[in-house]
Amino acid sequence: MKARILDEPMVMDSSGHVAVPEGPGLGVSIDEDALRKYTI
Repeated sequence: MKARILDEPMVMDSSGHVAVPEGPGLGVSIDEDALRKYTI
């Protein structure tokens, strides 16, 4: 299963590496609406 909860997806290159996000904190932005469907 591949959940789409990030505003901008992290992309893996051909060698299996993912670039480190440059934003504050963890560097990612959560899509609150997408995340809401997984809350209980």
